[in-house]
Amino acid sequence: MKKIIPLVFLVFSGILLTELKAQSFQTGSIGIEVNVYGRVRVHAPDIGNLRQIDRTSILIGVGPNEVFDYKKDAGTEIQPYNVSNPQKSDYEIFGAFNNAYSNLPPNFLVRLNVYGWQNLPFAVCKFTVVNRENSDKTSYIGIEFIPQPNGTYGLETVKFNLQNYIGYSFRDASPFVGYKIFSQPTYSFKVLDWTTNYYDPDSLLWGYLTYGNFDTSFVAGGDGSVAVLTQEPVNIAANDSVHFYVGIAVGNNEESLINNMLAAEQKYQTLVSVDKNLQELTYNLSQNYPNPFNPKTKIEFTIPVREQVELSVFNVMGEKIKTLINNHLDAGKHFVDFDASDLSSGIYFYKIKAGKFTSTKKMVILK
Repeated sequence: MKKIIPLVFLVFSGILLTELKAQSFQTGSIGIEVNVYGRVRVHAPDIGNLRQIDRTSILIGVGPNEVFDYKKDAGTEIQPYNVSNPQKSDYEIFGAFNNAYSNLPPNFLVRLNVYGWQNLPFAVCKFTVVNRENSDKTSYIGIEFIPQPNGTYGLETVKFNLQNYIGYSFRDASPFVGYKIFSQPTYSFKVLDWTTNYYDPDSLLWGYLTYGNFDTSFVAGGDGSVAVLTQEPVNIAANDSVHFYVGIAVGNNEESLINNMLAAEQKYQTLVSVDKNLQELTYNLSQNYPNPFNPKTKIEFTIPVREQVELSVFNVMGEKIKTLINNHLDAGKHFVDFDASDLSSGIYFYKIKAGKFTSTKKMVILK
């Protein structure tokens, strides 16, 4: 079972490892946590004892035996962090997650941005799903969430509003917490009682993702529930990506929840509009060109926020021989001209460090 051993070591202190490493923000109406494996927790009205959703996480299925999920597959590619100067919202958390925990197909990278706004009772999650396979994949992408109304599991009500395509949960006087897919038409909504092995094997998750129907009302048993909200299937070309947007909203009742989700959808439209006008920035170090080269080449990289950047060149022994950049740079795409006139032919490596992002690539000098 995944991620159990670290919890055992810390249980005596009452602190969970994933809680320690989680990044968070609170708007005054909703609190959001993201841990190192991509789990999103929801608190209302703020972070503390008022947890309403234990886990929100992405599911990506390409076949009955190939489903990317949090429990069995997700590993950390870039540890989540709070963006210091958000460009699109008042609060933002970014992280990236791969399938390194299992190394089982499908081989997807998931970049996650969670946006929040001061005093507003919602957040927007943007999942950028990158297909690292060598072939196109028709993918069912969904979100699973595990309710924990007012910090306890069990006996909650989970409903689906067919008029607005919102799945939500509550119990008694707890806040209503809802989810809506913004990026594609909604395909299905499946709710089931939580069990220790609800996610294993992959064929179970595949069944939830491809359910093709809508469970409109469900009352959970004593252990609580799991809900899976899926969008229409999309094709992801090899080495290409798609965006999967989900709104998370809270309200005092169904009516206020729906109104808050409509406001979240308006923010989503703003986010998409910005993305259409500006090339979206993520951490990336490109292959130098030309390569091989003699004696000059160009190195390109992008960073999504302003931060300290170091770009250096190393020989095959791992010794640093040149520092090309060591300075704070603005967000955007950057180009560096590298002149290797004083170096001999051979294999070299260039490495970037930008915040918590690092990447290394090989280049060849051929004289």
